[in-house]
Amino acid sequence: MTIFGLLFHEAAHLLLHQDKNIFIEENPWTTTATEKEEQEANSFAENTLIPVKFKSMLVQLNYSHKNIIKFAKKVGVSPGIIVGQLQHNKQVPIDWYNRLKRRYTWDSIKF
Repeated sequence: MTIFGLLFHEAAHLLLHQDKNIFIEENPWTTTATEKEEQEANSFAENTLIPVKFKSMLVQLNYSHKNIIKFAKKVGVSPGIIVGQLQHNKQVPIDWYNRLKRRYTWDSIKF
């Protein structure tokens, strides 16, 4: 998951599940949220990053660096977001196209 995917996933918990619990997780891959809440947060993040109207194009995308970059421009997001979604949805292996992802460093913590 990209940092932006994680950001929107956690924002979804705040927006969708605020009446139940606040999910503050040291490790975002372990959670106290229910499976349904996790799926809701995943869907929110996915649909916020790549709007539904582009979903069918993403599934039919002929994977190459060039096509991913062109599609990202069409959607209006970073190519790394497209790569993260392709990897998350198991459309490409987790180690493909990672050079299209932007890396950020805060206080010597590399994301």
